[in-house]
Amino acid sequence: MRVNARQALPAAVAADIDRRTTEAIIVPTEEAPDGAYDAAVALATSVSWDTGKYVAVVFEDWGDACGTLETPEVVWTSNVDLGDGCSSVKTRAEARDRVNAYVEKAVSGHDTWIILGGE
Repeated sequence: MRVNARQALPAAVAADIDRRTTEAIIVPTEEAPDGAYDAAVALATSVSWDTGKYVAVVFEDWGDACGTLETPEVVWTSNVDLGDGCSSVKTRAEARDRVNAYVEKAVSGHDTWIILGGE
């Protein structure tokens, strides 16, 4: 299906992206902390190719929440810059807010971006 990067996605495309997001997101554990970032980047790349939109993915990963945790644990992050030199934060809501702030300032704003995960 053909989509326009500056318009809302057709319902069938949005549903397919939701399904792919659910399948792609990996929840890391202490025993298996790697892979979440690579899966998120692969998802972002694939969705971007299919839609022509920029893609930010909010997902769980292993980290220190901007240095606030003494030992790494499952935190929230994104494939886009969270700002303030942070690569991860403690809550999904904070990650989502930081990604929204990034997108607000990014090329063409929300019209040409999709934010996946973290709902």
